[in-house]
Amino acid sequence: MSDPRVIVGGKAPDLPLAVVVGLCAHGLAVTRSLARQGIPVLALEEDKTLPGTATRVARVETLGTTKGVGLVATLKTLADSLESNSPPVLFLTNDRMVRTVGEHWEELSRRYRLSWSHCREQVLHLIDKQHLESHCLRSGLAYPRTVIFDGSNFADISGVVGAYPALVKPSQPLGTFKAVSVDDETGLRRLGEQHRSSLPFLVQHLIPGADETLKVAAFMMHHGRVIEAFEGRKLRSQPPCRGQTSVMQRYPDERVRAAGEAFFAGLDISGPVSVEFKESPEGTLFVIEPTVGRTDYFVDACVANGCDLPVLEYSAITGCAVPSRNAPILPRIWCDTERDRASFARTLINVRRTGLGWLPLFPYLSLRDPYPFAKACRNYLHMLPGRLRSRVRGLRTIT
Repeated sequence: MSDPRVIVGGKAPDLPLAVVVGLCAHGLAVTRSLARQGIPVLALEEDKTLPGTATRVARVETLGTTKGVGLVATLKTLADSLESNSPPVLFLTNDRMVRTVGEHWEELSRRYRLSWSHCREQVLHLIDKQHLESHCLRSGLAYPRTVIFDGSNFADISGVVGAYPALVKPSQPLGTFKAVSVDDETGLRRLGEQHRSSLPFLVQHLIPGADETLKVAAFMMHHGRVIEAFEGRKLRSQPPCRGQTSVMQRYPDERVRAAGEAFFAGLDISGPVSVEFKESPEGTLFVIEPTVGRTDYFVDACVANGCDLPVLEYSAITGCAVPSRNAPILPRIWCDTERDRASFARTLINVRRTGLGWLPLFPYLSLRDPYPFAKACRNYLHMLPGRLRSRVRGLRTIT
């Protein structure tokens, strides 16, 4: 494989196909990033209502399910239908996909190329949150006091994580909730009953601090070596302080980068990775969770600020020379107005936190590829009457 840092020059006439699985806002961002450099893209998406399926920069296919082990059969069907001697490059967009492909790679290895195929065991190990505490201990990084909760060991909780409230999250990827704070044992018991399928949980000491204390180091790695880096901070997440990123700002921070490099040190890992930290009031960076085997949901923020992770990954796998991307004159702040409609307005109001001299970036808006934005607007208008009726019913219930 070539070193992606030295890629320069124009497009190759016969670039291998990129296959992106999923066309949520995340998958669309990856698709657009690759297509912008002239890379041919085929996107798999079974939900035709998603705005991303309206893109005109990629071929969109619905060949079967992309969920669970059904994804393997779908990918095999797709590969066998392609008329090419060059295996396509595979891009995944959530942790379940990563786990499925990692566990069944032997069935796909002759059909696709994957940046982390050689380090599958390390990737699968890290996406299971039960292993994070021991990994942080070996890496010399701070990790919140944690108990693995199986649904019955209530007595262990307060003795380890300290007094309630505590933060609870599923140990396995993409559980039925992301993270919830509970105020007492009753709340924890109720959560276990409501989300039994997502047990076991991680129950953690709750680190105080607002959204902007959540920092991220994202890397493109090549056999354990950092090729490119992005540091950012969350300005909003849904739900606040424990949910998915809804506003991401580029925020260079050598401490965050060094901690991120320490987390992955000693691993022969390749591809896009990241690790999220929460900075305590005392200034300690606590590891929250890593992302491996794929880019983060806010990858658009990385790409727009000059760290084009999908293109770097593609180049590392194929060795093809593709144009590099320069940092913008003005930094971009990514606002996920799909999942958090107030994200941009709140960011604009709180300009004291962001500073001046930046431009907003939205999930679907693109002059080069306008149809996803138009479809997102149509979807919103279609759902609006139902939302208004729900609000009216809610007001009647209150009164």
